[in-house]
Amino acid sequence: MYRFVTTVLLLALVLAPELVQAQVTGETGKLGFQLSVYGRVRIQTPAWTGGTRQLDRASVIVALDSTAVFDYNEDAENVSGPDLITGGVSDVLATVVANNAYSLLPPNVTVRTTVYGWNNDSFLLYRFAVRNDSSVAVKAFVGTAVVPEPGGSYGQETMEYNATKKVAYYFRSGELAYIGFKVVSQEPYSMHSMDWDTYSSDPNNEVTTDAIRCFLTTRPGFDASFTGGVDGSVLHMTAGAWTLQHGDSAVVMYALLYAESLTGLLDAADAAQARYNSMVTSVNSVTQEVPERYALRQNYPNPFNPSTQIGFDIVHPGFVTLKVYDLLGREVATLVKENLTPGTYSATFTADGMPSGVYVARLATGSFSATKKMLLVK
Repeated sequence: MYRFVTTVLLLALVLAPELVQAQVTGETGKLGFQLSVYGRVRIQTPAWTGGTRQLDRASVIVALDSTAVFDYNEDAENVSGPDLITGGVSDVLATVVANNAYSLLPPNVTVRTTVYGWNNDSFLLYRFAVRNDSSVAVKAFVGTAVVPEPGGSYGQETMEYNATKKVAYYFRSGELAYIGFKVVSQEPYSMHSMDWDTYSSDPNNEVTTDAIRCFLTTRPGFDASFTGGVDGSVLHMTAGAWTLQHGDSAVVMYALLYAESLTGLLDAADAAQARYNSMVTSVNSVTQEVPERYALRQNYPNPFNPSTQIGFDIVHPGFVTLKVYDLLGREVATLVKENLTPGTYSATFTADGMPSGVYVARLATGSFSATKKMLLVK
């Protein structure tokens, strides 16, 4: 099957040498992945070079309504990257930024896609940060669109949802490969599948409509089981819906899983959830007395290894984020992302697996923001 315009892309590579770096690849020892210039994630096993394709594409879907859906195939234009980075929160990290400049159709968003991998893990974490660049507030459903390719071929794959582990997955009867997806940053909203020939008017091209993409993304509920036809299928797994003001972002993290049995896949889902949990920490209330002013206090201890406490004061009830960035501006941890009542709080930042250096804590509310530098010394 045909998932993007291969002929045009190959011609572009001949005519424009700068596009040769239109993707980056990385490996965990059990999975190889590719991140493209427009934000498409592919996997091959056991490695990228010489491996077997198991996933044609996982990419972001942002749906407002039946006429306004941001999609990798129709809308995405590169802003920066892709870049392969070492020495961050994971053993291998790749990131790319794209927006809707290719189509100039709504929604007007910028999306940073980041892939995290750790040595010898049979999963990846991939993250979408979706920023609303329009001048008005929007209600955006954010999810991932998946085109299965188990064993390097399309057709007759079965898609199912495990409600206990909250894992969507696909496989082909009689074959060993199981490929799964799990929303690790929050409760999932939905998972729906569709036959490729219903999704697209051309069996060799992705020719579909925003109405179909919106239907798969915004409809609540979870399909129990579905088997695609000879041309394959498509799966949408939606994380949730956000009301985004101008400049606001929705951040979602998925796990991309691989195993040679369903039991192994569900074990990988647990490991991926634990890995994500180690990257974020919930906030603790110190006192509910209303402070006189907003504040972000210097972390203690500082320097630290590997954990430190970050204190802050909230004056009015509202949505609060506390995030940690490295000096290149890459987000490495989300410590707080919730509505808080007035009071004094403390959050723990644990930097296991991160290199020594300076990190920046940033507190943001509707009316206040502040940053503090922190020094990790190992």
